[in-house]
Amino acid sequence: MIDDDGCALSGYNSQFSEGLSSEVAASTNYLGKLQTQTPPDLQKVVFNSNSFVNTITVTDAGTLAVCYCAVTVDSTCPEPSNWKLVTHLTVKGPQINQRWTFSTNVVFRFGYEGFGLTSGDTIRIISSDGKCTDNNYNPNTAAFAYTALKVKCPVPCTDVTLTGGTEPGDLSTKVLSADAYNCDVNNENCETNDITTITVISETETELVFQKDHMMQTGDEITLGANIFCEAGDPVCTDEMLTALKGAFPFADAATNSGTAPESYLAAHKFTTSTDPMRGRIRIGWPTPAPKFTIIYAGARPEIGYIGRGGLWTHHSRAQTREEIMATAERANLRVCWQFGGNGAKYVEEIGKMTIRNPATMLGATLSMSSSARKTAVPMILTFTTAGGVTGMRRL
Repeated sequence: MIDDDGCALSGYNSQFSEGLSSEVAASTNYLGKLQTQTPPDLQKVVFNSNSFVNTITVTDAGTLAVCYCAVTVDSTCPEPSNWKLVTHLTVKGPQINQRWTFSTNVVFRFGYEGFGLTSGDTIRIISSDGKCTDNNYNPNTAAFAYTALKVKCPVPCTDVTLTGGTEPGDLSTKVLSADAYNCDVNNENCETNDITTITVISETETELVFQKDHMMQTGDEITLGANIFCEAGDPVCTDEMLTALKGAFPFADAATNSGTAPESYLAAHKFTTSTDPMRGRIRIGWPTPAPKFTIIYAGARPEIGYIGRGGLWTHHSRAQTREEIMATAERANLRVCWQFGGNGAKYVEEIGKMTIRNPATMLGATLSMSSSARKTAVPMILTFTTAGGVTGMRRL
């Protein structure tokens, strides 16, 4: 992770952001100023040179570092020691160029990978000649006429309509979490899997213990949630440490900002597995004496043996649709579009391409009886030659 020295050594990257793309742009359009334009905001420093038109668009999802130069000379930052790391944050979005292949007339679901993914995000599959940003970020070529797709299958299995219709083809997704563990194929009937223990083990790592197999992989990213506190009486642990542990930070103006503005941001932690599937580590720690954290179980019912809910957590690296999608005809390179959840949601990114193929012909198929005895239940013998290619999942 980048620190103060990393901020000083890292240059501007025009491939990563639009607007704040060079030292010249930074010194001209992104100086920290009090906002005097209408409506004025004199309670904070805004890095837009006091002009609303100077915005920044990050073009790639992932974890970024926000760096600040405390002392400038002629609007530049020539002294490396003046660079300071402000925070890390997760830019939400999918990894791009993912691919899927499925068979016609088979109900399927699929997963995808990304950063900062949530269960509020949605997917829409559109024609190969459309764009995810068409129609003001509301692409209109997901309809059955373009994609041959049906949703909510097997029942009622409805044709996808144009965006103004009753079924525009928006596919809900779900991420693994304490509340969404071992869900069924429709992302329902989920179990729970809470954190029971949190222990700082070094300056860079903290160990988590789960009630069940966490089902995560090394390199995944997670944040922590409710029911986690500083241990009572610990003189080291602070609210700031607890917030950093959880990886979800409130904006300073969360209580007073516009209703359409976000109130918090994520700085998700990298997860490392261990030989014990109920244990794992996150990449955050403190020097000795380290803070002590505790789980206070919520909603306990000891009279019926229910211990309550432990520490909550959310996994942000993979999401899964419901098993509800079916295509009735072949299509090549359908575009899979991603929409973030929350205020102002719109389709902003193409995740990848999906191809639908007819299943391979089953060669040499025969069905034979194993007995000629009258009124006798006996096995039937099915013989066939398997195909060499792979199209979706193989089924009988």
